[in-house]
Amino acid sequence: MANPKRAFIWMIRHGQAEGNNLHMLNGNRIDAPLTEKGRAQARAMAKRWPWKPDAIVTSPLTRATATAWALADRFKMKLDFCKLVQEQDYGEFSGKSLDEVMADPALRAWFHRDEASGQIYTLRTPGGESWDDVKKRAAKFFKWADTKYAGMRIAVVSHSDFINVAYGVRYGLEDEEIFRRQDVPNCKAVRL
Repeated sequence: MANPKRAFIWMIRHGQAEGNNLHMLNGNRIDAPLTEKGRAQARAMAKRWPWKPDAIVTSPLTRATATAWALADRFKMKLDFCKLVQEQDYGEFSGKSLDEVMADPALRAWFHRDEASGQIYTLRTPGGESWDDVKKRAAKFFKWADTKYAGMRIAVVSHSDFINVAYGVRYGLEDEEIFRRQDVPNCKAVRL
């Protein structure tokens, strides 16, 4: 039996949210709104988006939905809210700055820092999601999207860590390859 066509997915990172400029671990527990700069980024992204998507899927977190609405308003479309694409749950580290965490050797042990790229990923935090949990969630998202939107072009507004993990899951990358990926800048897209 042939596999159904995959969805053609472009994942967009939300605009700058409160705490992003301070490298805060907002995760999915802190529903940080967009900053003024983030709202401007969302408007600019929507204005220059090169094609009308068949669907716009978004994380239900405010920073993502505000970004997605800019695109939806341009194309007069509805949003499809999907918890599977929300940011990693950072558990007890939610609200802490990455600088604060990395300065404490006891806390730093919960993270992976790629020496070549300098990129830092959360492997697990007390009370939060593990790296493998996020990978499993990304796989569930692709199964859902490839079924519901088979052969369609969808724009998905999500979060930096989730996008990088999803990229690795979609292309079958080893963890070490994912760890080298830099964060997607606010309101930029990656084809998956």
